[in-house]
Amino acid sequence: ICKIIKKSEGKRVSICTKSGKEITGTIIKVKKDGCVTLDQSTTVSTPAPPHRTIINCKDIESISKFL
Repeated sequence: ICKIIKKSEGKRVSICTKSGKEITGTIIKVKKDGCVTLDQSTTVSTPAPPHRTIINCKDIESISKFL
């Protein structure tokens, strides 16, 4: 996953973590130490300020790209 996610920088993705949490956002940066920064924008149905999430690529179970 760590090698594949690096190729997805700048793309909108949906990530499922090993703990079962689903995170949707745009991959901003993948650092050499495996930290992945996601920009999570708001949706119309749940207005909230946008925020960034940082997760280690080793904690990601699967990734889906939006077409």
